[in-house]
Amino acid sequence: MKLGYFVSKKIDQLTKKADSAMQCGEYLKAIAYYKKIIEILPEPKEQWEAFEWSVVSIADTYYIIEDYNKAELYFNKIINIAVNPFIFLRYGQTQYYLNKIELAKEYLKKAYELEGEEIFKQDDPCFLKLAVESSKTTNKTKEKEDGFENLFRLPLEYQYLEKEYMSLQYLWKPIDWDEIYNQYNLFFEKIPEELYSNSISFLCASAILESAINLGKTEVFEKWLNVIERLSQNRKDVEVVEIWKGICELYKGNKEEALKFFRLAEERGTDRILKHFRHFGNDIYDFYLKNI
Repeated sequence: MKLGYFVSKKIDQLTKKADSAMQCGEYLKAIAYYKKIIEILPEPKEQWEAFEWSVVSIADTYYIIEDYNKAELYFNKIINIAVNPFIFLRYGQTQYYLNKIELAKEYLKKAYELEGEEIFKQDDPCFLKLAVESSKTTNKTKEKEDGFENLFRLPLEYQYLEKEYMSLQYLWKPIDWDEIYNQYNLFFEKIPEELYSNSISFLCASAILESAINLGKTEVFEKWLNVIERLSQNRKDVEVVEIWKGICELYKGNKEEALKFFRLAEERGTDRILKHFRHFGNDIYDFYLKNI
């Protein structure tokens, strides 16, 4: 069954308006457009594909603006019929922030088992850790010591570093850029060079550079860009390096140079990687869309 011509046309118009509002950071306006789409769907509304993606868009937007109760309310409308791993990821993250940890683990596990680590790479490492901990698959390569999950697959003699790394997560809620910069610098000094190929080194360096950017420490940009480039040599998501270079140029006021690096990132990956990058929200993606 297909929607009528005029309803389809109206949905297309509302979708474009919602996308434009999202790009401008007008999140509540975008939510209003998505709700309007649901309103004009014929009954029963749940039978239409537009219902599911509109509901998910509303829930995801509430998640972005950290209204987790409303995000949960809308996710609950479709979670029992959902098959998309992104929905499971966002629902699990929403439950985490609502302090419903067991439910969070359940859905983060579903996202992990369907999509693997890839779907978690732009998010806080704690979500991947929870997913791995709760996953029952037998093909996981995990090491345990006294019940400790070795998420970064560190050699036994260095597993204490993961515990210390995870203990720094409190600095991100609320974000304290000064402390993040200082504490992650201290932590990075403890990482032996033989672990530079491990994700823990890359994530630590990324946290340092992000905090330096937010603190306006332009004098250290080049140092940490060089470190990240070195650490990313064996990673699949090498386009992240270009994004970091672009962000540094953007924050130094060099918009043309920034665009050059963002285009390279898109060529090597997709524009998806520019969305919700680290804690920059959609600022990077919005800048890119407005200037390409």
